[in-house]
Amino acid sequence: MSTDVPYFKLFLSCVPSEKSTDVGPSSIATRLGPARPKGDGVPDSGSRTVGRIAKLLEAVVLSDEPQRLVEIVSALDAPSSSVHLLLQELRKSGLVEMFSDKRYGPGPALISLAFQVVSREHIVDLAQPYMEQLMRRAGEDVYLARPDNGSMIYVNRVRSSGGLSLDIPLGSPRPLHATSVGQLYLAFSPEARARIWDAVPLTPITDRTLTSRESLEVRLAEVANRGWAWTDRENHRGVVAIAAPVWNRDGKFLAAISVSMSNPSSWSQIDEMAEFLTAACDQLSAELRGA
Repeated sequence: MSTDVPYFKLFLSCVPSEKSTDVGPSSIATRLGPARPKGDGVPDSGSRTVGRIAKLLEAVVLSDEPQRLVEIVSALDAPSSSVHLLLQELRKSGLVEMFSDKRYGPGPALISLAFQVVSREHIVDLAQPYMEQLMRRAGEDVYLARPDNGSMIYVNRVRSSGGLSLDIPLGSPRPLHATSVGQLYLAFSPEARARIWDAVPLTPITDRTLTSRESLEVRLAEVANRGWAWTDRENHRGVVAIAAPVWNRDGKFLAAISVSMSNPSSWSQIDEMAEFLTAACDQLSAELRGA
């Protein structure tokens, strides 16, 4: 394989092969189903194009090495001119890359999508040892939260044998304005924030909950500058929560790990826990990047 194929082996390590039990005998194109016929029984050209794109991507992803145009044409059983046009369009979007020997393989945009899927699917398993380490250090419950349709939900929890136990149900949306994981999400996900900002309810939960958009804006700026979030009895009375971000391969916000503490003795205790938590999340982020 040519040395100018920077992502190819990395991509194949993230995408199940045809032999994988996770894929089964059906191909991508097969799972899409046949092109839907028009009223006169002639397949719609748009559906036919989608089917060809699916088969083309399958050909470049599942091959052991980058493919020549003639090999892709053979796999698609389509006119060479049509396949060449599809390849050029997919190159423009970064889904396919052409190397110096005129062979085609997965492009950087497709690889990025694959890594994001892998990260989301495996974040719970990968985060588990870090969460257990944090639980032993803090002596408190540790939670993993992920974005979900404009909210943050807890997807995993490591319980402590003692200390504070809030027993927050997994899968339930957390209030964005009153939780450390919610404030992280708003601070580090600008696109999502712009989309949902006006709809974020500022319902008072305790007497310390932020209930104005101005005060929340100030808090989010502090979070972005500091790199981690903490809430002081804003969602539960007597509870200080600290959260740090986990980043995906592209450096975008993927998840958050939080630790809840009951009545910390000093700011230095909070700062020390935040430093340890941030270091753990940075290590997890590096693992997700394949570093």
